[in-house]
Amino acid sequence: MPDVLGAFLPIFVMMVAGEFGDKTQLITITLAGNYPAHPGAIWLGEMLAIIPVSLANADFFDRFSGRFDARKAYLHGATLFAFFALDTVLGLVTGFSIWETGVGIVTEFITTAMG
Repeated sequence: MPDVLGAFLPIFVMMVAGEFGDKTQLITITLAGNYPAHPGAIWLGEMLAIIPVSLANADFFDRFSGRFDARKAYLHGATLFAFFALDTVLGLVTGFSIWETGVGIVTEFITTAMG
C-alpha cells in the first residue's frame, strides 16, 4: 500500500487514541448519565469536537515534525516528566509543591492585574 498520506494517518490515529480515557471521555460519560434520553446526541457532539481537533493536530504535526530535533524534544519531555515526578514526591513528603506555588503566584498576579 503506497504511503499517500505520509505521517498524517499515524499521527491522526495517535491523537484520536490519546483522546480516549481522558477528561473528555469522563465528561461524556457524566453527560450521558445525566441525560440518558440523548446518549447518541452526546456522543455525536463529542465526536464533532474531537475529530476536527485531532485532524488539525495531525495536520500540524505532519507539516512541522521534520523541522525539529527529535533528540532535543525527547530530552525536554524527559526533563519535564522528571520535574513533575520530583515535585509530586516533594509534595507528598513535605506538603510543598513548586508547581502549585508557581501557579498560585501567577494566578495572584493575573487576578491583581485584571482586578
